[in-house]
Amino acid sequence: MTRRCLTLLLCLPVPLMAQQNLSETGETALPCPGPARAIALAPAGSLDLDGATSHLTFGPDLRVCFTQTDVTVIDGPTATFACTAIRDSDDEGLGYYFTAEGIPHHLWFHIDATETAPSLQIGLYREEAELVWIDTAYPICGG
Repeated sequence: MTRRCLTLLLCLPVPLMAQQNLSETGETALPCPGPARAIALAPAGSLDLDGATSHLTFGPDLRVCFTQTDVTVIDGPTATFACTAIRDSDDEGLGYYFTAEGIPHHLWFHIDATETAPSLQIGLYREEAELVWIDTAYPICGG
């Protein structure tokens, strides 16, 4: 707070107004480059994409960006998974847990190590029930 006084009148507190320029904070660019696809947090079975999508949104806040070498989840904090860690996992993939609509959810990232041209596959689960299995057809880890 600063004070500004008018001559011969009383002094009133005036809040400092900080004007934030988005270009100064680096928030002008989208969090994930390239085409996006929104995925509902509802049962959908199986979804086969065409490989052109490079990121998915789940609900209003969670984004999953993928490149040929890694997968990044943006949900407040950012988590990045190397494609080799997903592909070579003893559990045949890696999970990311989050809460949406007050209910526990998780994403399961899978890259089939036996494929000559692997693509990223993502399972969306509410608690333990699978809502949708997505084959992105996006080439990853040498695919």
